[in-house]
Amino acid sequence: KKLDKFKDDDISDQLLEVLAGSSNEEIRLYVANCDRTSPAILKRLSKDEDYSVKEAAQKKLLPQEWIDLEIDEIKLKLNEGNVSDEIYEIISESYDWEIRRAVALNDKTPKIFLDKLANDNNNDGYLSEIRDSLIFRQIPNDLKQLEGYELVEKIKEDDSLSQPVLKILAKSNDSSIRSAVAIH
Repeated sequence: KKLDKFKDDDISDQLLEVLAGSSNEEIRLYVANCDRTSPAILKRLSKDEDYSVKEAAQKKLLPQEWIDLEIDEIKLKLNEGNVSDEIYEIISESYDWEIRRAVALNDKTPKIFLDKLANDNNNDGYLSEIRDSLIFRQIPNDLKQLEGYELVEKIKEDDSLSQPVLKILAKSNDSSIRSAVAIH
């Protein structure tokens, strides 16, 4: 609350650096939202363990046209294919697992960011979902479009699925998909 009394111009770069290292997430959030915070500090805060700090810092790092995009709009921009590495760097470490999943599923995502997602240590409970997204990039488009239960039925009933596709599906984190492959 005391920080609200300061104007951004009153806080030195050195003080912002010190405040960014605070154990208090409200102070780190203030720094992430401060207009004078350097990109280097924002980059560090974009990996913060606190969701609010991470979100605020990542949004400040993104270009204006990306800041308020919904997930479907992000997917469209990714499909356009003219996304810079700087944007991929930010969104592949997004605070939002759905954004990371969209990056993982997009065919135009550079390999370096796919590798980063494959080793994602984000502790938000969606790691297996993101890793499955990386696996599913390798299967035919008609199978990608299926919901999990539909894919299980397709695996069980379709004898024309190739061995390479079945081998990929066997790596899924979804036990029902792995079971369907095992009995195929």
